Amino acid sequence: MGSVFIDSDVFIAAFNKRDGNHETGNKLLKEALSGRYREVYTSDFVL
Repeated sequence: MGSVFIDSDVFIAAFNKRDGNHETGNKLLKEALSGRYREVYTSDFVL
């Protein structure tokens, strides 16, 4: 599969059990770390 960009919202949701998107964020992060994607990107750049 191709590349994917992980935004900070995914990290926040994955690690915060009270976040309304916790399950989705956790699933997306696990998929990204499993090697499903060729390359995974993130950034510390904030607008």
